[in-house]
Amino acid sequence: MPISEKQLKANRENAKKSTGPKTSQGIESLTNHNSVHGLYTDKLILDSVHLKEDKIEFELLLESLRYELDPQTLSQDYMVQKIAICYWRSRRVIAAETAHINYQLNAIDDDWRYKQMLNGIVKDTIGERNVTEIEKDEYVANRVGMSSIPKDDFSKVILRYELRLDRQLSRAYRLFHKLKETELAQTSRREKRRKQELLDS
Repeated sequence: MPISEKQLKANRENAKKSTGPKTSQGIESLTNHNSVHGLYTDKLILDSVHLKEDKIEFELLLESLRYELDPQTLSQDYMVQKIAICYWRSRRVIAAETAHINYQLNAIDDDWRYKQMLNGIVKDTIGERNVTEIEKDEYVANRVGMSSIPKDDFSKVILRYELRLDRQLSRAYRLFHKLKETELAQTSRREKRRKQELLDS
């Protein structure tokens, strides 16, 4: 769920207070590093006459994840971006599957008209029996049920892609939490060392 505008504003204010590099060399290094990560957003968002994705929506998703996961280092933030990308691409998979099912469902009426045409062609074989509205409704209901889950090669591709994204998402979360644990352990060691130095002095 996206964070509120108030929370987003607070995040941006906190980001301004962060203690980043002060030297020109450090700032240049960080800028280069951020530009590498920033490439994800520009390359990720589809901008076609057929499908335009909203860059702001992705940025809100990313900000929401940053707010939730609270990355403290560049490495952690990189993993949060990977997580956001997995979510974004998963949304695309759902949209593609829905569009495919809609396409199949929209073909039902054409299928029905085709069957009626065949009935007309072979009426000598099947007789003059008129199809009732109830029979038509039953046929359509059955076809809707059969078409509500894609069963062709496209559906196999969708399933493989979805499973791959789920694995990537799980891996990104695992790596993020491992980085968090490592950072906490390092912070704890630094604190112990600082205390020991104070005791020794």
